[in-house]
Amino acid sequence: PDIVVGGPGGGQGTAYFTSGIDDPIGSGWLRLTTDVINQRGYAYIDRSFPSGMGVLVDFEYKMWRSNSDGTYYGADGLSVFLFDATVPFSLGGYGGSLGYAPNTVGGSPEGLAGGYIGVGLDAYGNFSNPTEGRVGEVGGGERPNAVVLRGRTTNDPTTTNEYLAGVQLST
Repeated sequence: PDIVVGGPGGGQGTAYFTSGIDDPIGSGWLRLTTDVINQRGYAYIDRSFPSGMGVLVDFEYKMWRSNSDGTYYGADGLSVFLFDATVPFSLGGYGGSLGYAPNTVGGSPEGLAGGYIGVGLDAYGNFSNPTEGRVGEVGGGERPNAVVLRGRTTNDPTTTNEYLAGVQLST
């Protein structure tokens, strides 16, 4: 009852549980997005907790794409984030912004409302890239197959969701 699932809807999609829809009843996944471009679905636990002593997160995930458009052959990735529960929830940009950082080209000039830490499991590589309104790694660019850490959401486009660190796991 404390899990909120959604998205902007329309062409940008909405997250949903696949049980009884794409998979048999009682089986399935939480699907954040479909394999159509410019999607951004979300799920979060609507129960606040103090994070001063850290947070342990354990989950299984899969990323895939069932079609090819001749340019992009895989998923962008996903992000896991913490946000201030006193701020009304509002998702960041789609694509390489992974719902956490802004995507000014895609019409999302702000990152996740109240976001204070975002971890990107970045398949395509743009979560660390200083493009589309993201404050990226100095001298950086695409870093596919990486784990990337971004900072808090601010009102300043030069500091919001700033790139903090990243590790590319394979090329």
